[in-house]
Amino acid sequence: MSGDPFGGLDPGLATYEFLTYKYPRFASQPVIRIPIAGPPPYNTLAVVRVQLGAGFSWATGKIKRNTSTYATNLIIKDYDPERHPEQRSIVHSTAGGFHSIQIVEGEGPHIGDWNTEWLYAIDNFHLESSVTSDGRWCLTADTAGMVDGRISGATLEATSWVMFWEPPSTQKAKVVLGQLGQLGQLGRKVFNKDLLEKLKRFQRPTQ
Repeated sequence: MSGDPFGGLDPGLATYEFLTYKYPRFASQPVIRIPIAGPPPYNTLAVVRVQLGAGFSWATGKIKRNTSTYATNLIIKDYDPERHPEQRSIVHSTAGGFHSIQIVEGEGPHIGDWNTEWLYAIDNFHLESSVTSDGRWCLTADTAGMVDGRISGATLEATSWVMFWEPPSTQKAKVVLGQLGQLGQLGRKVFNKDLLEKLKRFQRPTQ
């Protein structure tokens, strides 16, 4: 096939329009943070689940390999490695699988699998990750795909356990200080009451 099969459109946008099921390409799930006591310098363990686009492509019958970096929904608080050297080290363990695969045959926006051969694979999640300037953690993956139909599209889902360091929450610190202040006031009240009772015992009656 010669010429531009996408008619000048961005391949990702063009092929997505041919898919019957318009799944959310950026599905967000809440990040679970778990406080941990090390090993140094780590003080936080986060569970991150994301849905990632594995790409949309014109089917050629040849294996195509991609290395893509995905922005996740984990944002490290007060991210500044120059001010907080502890933030220079981030480790993770990630597992993933394919969430959806679609193949379009013929000329219309419909699904077909008439003797279609295809291959999709997640080859690797890179141990080295990256963080954007605003603290968003990014995951890099190697994927491969091959379809002999017309257009293909796929998404994958990944779950990551991420260890990193972030400053203690200011709000939590305020709560702790407030609780200590309340305990201090209570302690002073108890002490003053006890002292007053002792003074009364030794007070001489007036003539």
